[in-house]
Amino acid sequence: MFTVFHRTWWRDNPNYPNGLEPSIGVSYVIKHRVETEDEARAICKEWNNSHEPGRLSRKAEYMGRNGDKGDYVGGSPGHQETE
Repeated sequence: MFTVFHRTWWRDNPNYPNGLEPSIGVSYVIKHRVETEDEARAICKEWNNSHEPGRLSRKAEYMGRNGDKGDYVGGSPGHQETE
């Protein structure tokens, strides 16, 4: 069972290069109780394709019931995109 959510990866801070400080934002649930990892990955891709990440790089991702992170779909900073 998986939960799909979105959050930002940066915050505004004029003391950092380009005015952006690495910072994991608050998570907002897109969908609870996703049955399979493939479905969770597909929901992330759909959400990321239909939402601009913006300056703070808001991206969808997923987490399994045991707390393990899924793929950071959409190329969140420091992580690889999945296909």
